[in-house]
Amino acid sequence: MSIAFLGLEIFCIGIIVFALFLLLKGDGSREQKLMQYFLLGSLVQNVGYLLEMTAPSMEAAIVAVKVQYLGSITVTISYCHFIFNYCRVKTPQRILTLMKLADVLVLALVFTCDFHRLHYRSIEWITIEDAARHGYLHLIYGPGYWIFMLCGTIIPYASSIYALLHTCIRKPEFAEERKCSLILILSCLPVGALCLYVFKLTQGYDLTPVVMGVVLSGVVILIWSRNVYDFSSLASWILLDSMSDGVIAIDEQMRIASYNPAATRIFEDLGSRAVGRQILSLQGFPQNMLGREDDVKEEFSLNGRFYQGHLEPIVDRYGKKRGSVTSPKARSLPICLTKSARR
Repeated sequence: MSIAFLGLEIFCIGIIVFALFLLLKGDGSREQKLMQYFLLGSLVQNVGYLLEMTAPSMEAAIVAVKVQYLGSITVTISYCHFIFNYCRVKTPQRILTLMKLADVLVLALVFTCDFHRLHYRSIEWITIEDAARHGYLHLIYGPGYWIFMLCGTIIPYASSIYALLHTCIRKPEFAEERKCSLILILSCLPVGALCLYVFKLTQGYDLTPVVMGVVLSGVVILIWSRNVYDFSSLASWILLDSMSDGVIAIDEQMRIASYNPAATRIFEDLGSRAVGRQILSLQGFPQNMLGREDDVKEEFSLNGRFYQGHLEPIVDRYGKKRGSVTSPKARSLPICLTKSARR
């Protein structure tokens, strides 16, 4: 085996372990676990590939291939789930569920490849004389392999690229904050490595697992080092996204900082480029609400419906006010009308 490729594999495994160590300091959120899943999958994939390339016999190489597949079916699916959560794009659950079922089928075909030719039509051990490695597997792929390539690699990975592109185009401010464009560039690198392997430009070595491992570790390290991924705050905003009440966060300059989908159903001109606009630019937003410092709720009507709400200050851990948040709630009748009806 090439000494340079051996060193590259060891470096890749080392950087994956380092990225996993960083994640151990997290708070155990679902997104953190997804990152751990795809890193663990990449670790198993690269260890399996290293064992395959250094195997002394055909039997040992086949066992290493099976180990490699255990990681391969985890990497892209977990990464796809993570990217959709990270970009706050609705996850295509049905499609990914079908992909997972296909991966289970592929894994069963791989682990029973000694008894059929559905995944590999031919398995041959090529011996190399006077070389650093004793030999390597020469594989001719069957239909099971192409099912794996389609369902276990192409579709989930293309979905991840789509989610990143969608975020960069539709939510540029959010994408800039989350470094989505840089993550998109990194995510495209394994595609180039796969093309090099397909066109036989890497002398039989498949650089895809190595590049994938380095890229995924790089994504984790980038997110961690730049502090653009606060697991607790992301989990809180996912909870807010599911609320039926509208929530709008405003900075000290009365500019819109963020909002949840329910708020867009109240203020119809809240769009993809609303972040950074003055809150008073929203049609129907009650100006009197901004001047109140008490807990008295301001009433207003919009599009034939009645609402009430007030501003709550956002205070950091040092007691300094950083902005405000409002969560207007719908009412069937304004309070003044309700009191009149009682009289």
